[in-house]
Amino acid sequence: MNDMNSLKRGRASRGYSALVFLFFLAIFTSTLIERGITKQLVYYAASILCLGVYIIEKLIKKMLSINKNIFIFMFLCILTGISNFVLIRNTGVSDIIECAILNTVMAIILNEKRIKLEWLEAIIYIECAYFVYKFLSVGFYARVMTLYSNNAVSIALLIPLAVYYALVDLQNESLKIMPVIVAWVISLFAKGRSGIIIMTFLLICIVAANYYHGVKNGHVNKWIYVRQLLYRIFVILLLTGISYYILSNYTNVVFSKFYRSGTDDTGRFLIWTEYLHYAFNRIKYFIFGVPYRMLLIGNFFGGNSHNSFISIHAKNGIVMLTICLIFLSKSIKWAINNKKYVYMVSLLAFCMRSFFDNVFWGTRGTTTFIFFLFTPYIISSYKKDLSQQEEIY
Repeated sequence: MNDMNSLKRGRASRGYSALVFLFFLAIFTSTLIERGITKQLVYYAASILCLGVYIIEKLIKKMLSINKNIFIFMFLCILTGISNFVLIRNTGVSDIIECAILNTVMAIILNEKRIKLEWLEAIIYIECAYFVYKFLSVGFYARVMTLYSNNAVSIALLIPLAVYYALVDLQNESLKIMPVIVAWVISLFAKGRSGIIIMTFLLICIVAANYYHGVKNGHVNKWIYVRQLLYRIFVILLLTGISYYILSNYTNVVFSKFYRSGTDDTGRFLIWTEYLHYAFNRIKYFIFGVPYRMLLIGNFFGGNSHNSFISIHAKNGIVMLTICLIFLSKSIKWAINNKKYVYMVSLLAFCMRSFFDNVFWGTRGTTTFIFFLFTPYIISSYKKDLSQQEEIY
C-alpha cells in the first residue's frame, strides 16, 4: 500500500511539475508577444489548464477545501477589486479574476505540491539562452524584448528564479549556484540598475548559503570555505569582466546609466510623490485607490506605477495593501522561526525588485508574490492533516 501511495505521489509530482513548467513558459512567452489576443490567450490557456487539473484532482479525492486565511485573501481581493472597478476604474474584470483565482490557485499549487526543481531550472536556462541569443543578434544597445525596456530582463528572470530558490529551501534540496550566476550575468548585460543590484544581492546570498551548508555538513573546513568563497567570487567577477570586454564596450554599455544618473531616479520619484499626494489628501482615494487617469501614471506611463505596492493600492485600495503586508510579515517571521533563510532571501530579493517596477499585481509576477504570501498558511494546514503529512516539505 505504501509503495502504491508513493507511486501515485510520484506521478502527481511529475504531472504538476510539467504544469508549472508550462505555466512559467507561458508567462515568459506572453511577455515576448506583441499586443493582441495571442498574448493573453497563451497565458490564460496555461493558467486555466492548471486550475482545471487542480480542481478535478481535489474533487476526485473529495478534498476540495481551502485554508481560511487564503479564503479571506481571495474574498477581499474580489471585493476590493469590484469596489475599485466601480468607483475608481483602475482595475478590470480580467484583473480581478486573474489575481483572485488564477494567480491564487497557482500559488497554492507551488506551495502544496512537491514540484520537481529541474523543471524550474529548465525555465531559467531557457530564458537565459533566449536573452543571450537576442543580445548577440541585436547588440547590447537595442531592446531584446519588443514591448519592454531591457530593465524588464531581470524581472523576467527573477519571476521563476525566486520561486526556484524558495522551493530548494522548502524541500531541503541541495543548493545550486549556477542558476543565479547565469541570471546575474544576463542582468549585467541588460544594464538595468535595479536589476543589477538585486541580482548581485541574491548572488552573494546564495553563494554564501551554498558554502555555509558545506561547512555545516562537514564537507569543507571553515577556513577553506572562506578562501573558496572569495576565490569563486573573484573568478565570477573576472570572467564577467572579460566577457564584457570581449563582447561589448564594457564601461560604456554596462555602467553608462550609473555614471549618468548614479542612484538618481527622478522619474520614479515624481510618479510616487504625485500618487501619494492624492492618496493622502482625499479619503476616497486613500481607501479605494487613486485614478490613473488623473496622474502621470495614466497619461504618460501607461498605468505603470514603477512600484508594485503602489499598484496594489491603485487597483485594490488600502485594505488589500494592508492584508498583503500582513501576509508578507507573517512569511518573513515564519522563515526566520523555521530557519528558512534562502527562502527569505528569495522573498526579499523579489520584493526589493518589485519596489522599483510593476513586477506584480496586474502583471505576470503576481503568482510569485502570492506564492510567498501563502507559504506559512499552507504548510501549517498540511501539518494538521495527518493524511497529507508525508507531502510536507
